[in-house]
Amino acid sequence: EYLEEVVSVRKYICENFPLHPSQLPRMDHLLDKDYKVQGVNKNLECPAVKTTLDAIAVRVRQNRRFTLITTNTASFDGGSEVLWRESAKRLRSLGHDVVILIKKWVPRPPFLNDFERLGIKPYFKEEDGFESVIGFKPDLVVVSMGDQDEGIEYYSELRRRGIPYIIVNQLTKEPRFWPIRKDRKNKIRDGYTSAEKVFFTCENNHRVMEQRLKCALPRWARHYNPCHTDPNAVLPFPPVSEGVSLAVPAKILFVHKGQDLLVKVMEQKKWKSRDVTINLYGVGEDEDCLKEMVKKAGLEKKFVFNGKIVFIGREHEISQIWLHNQAILLPSRMEGLPLMLVSAMLSARVPIVTAIGGHTEVIEDGVTGFIASDPTPEALDDAMERAYQRRDEWEEIGQRAKQAVLNYLPQDPVGDAVNKILEVVGLETADVA
Repeated sequence: EYLEEVVSVRKYICENFPLHPSQLPRMDHLLDKDYKVQGVNKNLECPAVKTTLDAIAVRVRQNRRFTLITTNTASFDGGSEVLWRESAKRLRSLGHDVVILIKKWVPRPPFLNDFERLGIKPYFKEEDGFESVIGFKPDLVVVSMGDQDEGIEYYSELRRRGIPYIIVNQLTKEPRFWPIRKDRKNKIRDGYTSAEKVFFTCENNHRVMEQRLKCALPRWARHYNPCHTDPNAVLPFPPVSEGVSLAVPAKILFVHKGQDLLVKVMEQKKWKSRDVTINLYGVGEDEDCLKEMVKKAGLEKKFVFNGKIVFIGREHEISQIWLHNQAILLPSRMEGLPLMLVSAMLSARVPIVTAIGGHTEVIEDGVTGFIASDPTPEALDDAMERAYQRRDEWEEIGQRAKQAVLNYLPQDPVGDAVNKILEVVGLETADVA
């Protein structure tokens, strides 16, 4: 009875806490060393508990230790941060031991309360958290980044300690717009080529990264970011007869999102004469500069009825954007696969985008959207003109865009990512769609 009680405690621990395979031998040693049960050589072999112990061992051998590191020090709630946070929670729900390494944000991010309730321990970069992560002896480290040049402070040390890692790249920047940093290039190349696998949002970003590093990255796969736009929700399509509204939901940063190109397009006489409104949702470093450009071009809302650019600011309720706009306009100079583009397409809105990042991998020009061949005013004007001339078809094109992105995305992007992580450490994938 005593032995059965001890084993039931172990079973409870196994079912409720992230017991690691490396902890079993010590527990087995203590069990055999404890009060000896008569009639058996080892307590472990007692028929009354052996079946339970074997089942525990099978389950525990599926458990791993994972560390998730985010290199982002600019924002804890940006689009690049969604996947790693939800993957951490999913891994923990499968019984794995999970810790994270992040910046010590002030004020404290609300998601940390959920993490600690689930048993996910946070470490902080400012408190020598990386050494704590190393002491955790993870089976795999997931380095999540929003910029392709980040993470070099971790790669070499992980290699030196013999700890495998993967890289989740959320954005690879076009070299013509974002120069290669020669002082970091070798460390970045070593980091990427030594990773067990590198995940990109799209094939384009993988190809551009190989161009930046001038080397092959054969161990790569695609990841998909969770969007949280309900594809079953039906939003009424704003009638184009009442005017055309184009949403630009993006940080106002010219080198990335290209909003400056819009002024050069819209200041043309033909666009000024049309009932076309460009609604800017977002803020950023170039906001004041853009406002001055809009004012100088005579495109301010208070001065004109047609052909205007309007600064809306942040909109936290994304569905409100698609209730008031028929299309998404992304004049981007660099992208992965933007969450807002996915959201727009799932909401059956028409994409008008540049041929950058993953745009062309989810959009067929003239069928499910309109693609500018290059992030230039001339190419953007061409795509916008073609779209405008077919505005009476937009509702139908939006429906095709929705189906196209549904065909492209896995039903469960987080489950897909977790399965790919589990494959790296040699585990069977979880039961996800």
